[in-house]
Formats: sequence, structure tokens, C-alpha cells
Amino acid sequence: DKISASFKNLIDNLNGTEIFIATTAPTIGSYSIESISDEMHFDSDKYYLNAGDTVKIKVTFSEKVGVVGTSVLSLNSGENAVYLSNIDDKTLIYEYKVVAGTASPLSILQNVYPTNIQDDAGNTLNAGLSETILKYNSKNIVIDTTEPATPTVSIAGNSNASSFTQSVGMTIGGTEG
Repeated sequence: DKISASFKNLIDNLNGTEIFIATTAPTIGSYSIESISDEMHFDSDKYYLNAGDTVKIKVTFSEKVGVVGTSVLSLNSGENAVYLSNIDDKTLIYEYKVVAGTASPLSILQNVYPTNIQDDAGNTLNAGLSETILKYNSKNIVIDTTEPATPTVSIAGNSNASSFTQSVGMTIGGTEG
């Protein structure tokens, strides 16, 4: 029959080649920031991102993987980073666009659809993920979308003054809401 003949041809063509059956699920090797859209706002240990800025997150896996369907990373900001592209067989890029109303160091909480990341044998990702704080150039990513409050100005002085040559005390204050 045709199946027996095909199987015999397969065996004959292997000529002693070893066959491996992959049963180990891929795992996450590392997370890192590939790029941020605004590298201008930083201090000694933080990059500050505003609404509209984007962060590209690089995820490296233990072996060659592909995305089947939707893949997102859940962030501590309450938002998701969505799958964007592959750099190579083992590395995926996710993108997060900062939205107004969040303020925290940026971290990944979990891979929301781990079954949608698979190796060539169809084994799904073994996420095994705990919260991971993301850094860029060794600095934390801080989301600060709160606009500074309008400063207040008060001038203390003598209300009976007849010229501006009089000395006055002036205080300017403001807070970031």
C-alpha cells in the first residue's frame, strides 16, 4: 500500500540519521528595552516618558519561536505591550505606547497569551514569569504623564507704596499634581 511504501522510502532516505522529538517548551531568556522614543528626559537613574512616547520591548527565548495569533505583555501600568515583529528566530519585539494617567516604574507582569508563542514542534511557551522591572541604559523607565500644576505668585509689600523702588518679598510655588 502507499503508506507502507512512503514510510519505507522515508526510512531508506534517512540513512542512519538520528531523529529527535522536541518535547521541551521554550522559555523566556530575558527582557530588555530595545528603544524608547524620547531619550531626552532623564536623570542619573531614570528615563521619564510622557503620553504618546513609545517603548519597544525585546524578549529573547531559549529557542526558535513563532507567534500564532495574538501575543501581548501585561504591564504594571495597566496597559499591554503588543507583539510587533521578530528580530531573529529567538527574539520578539513588543511595543507599548504610553497613555495619560499612569505613573510608575515600567515593568512586565506577565505574558497574557503564552500559548500563542510556540517552537517549531508546537510546544507552547512555559511563561514562568514574575514581575520584571524594565531598564534602558541601566536606568528605570518612569511613566510620568501628570502635567505640572500652574505656579502661584504672591507679592508681599506695603500697599501704600508710591513707587516701585520699594523692596518686596516674592514667593513662587507650584506642585506637580
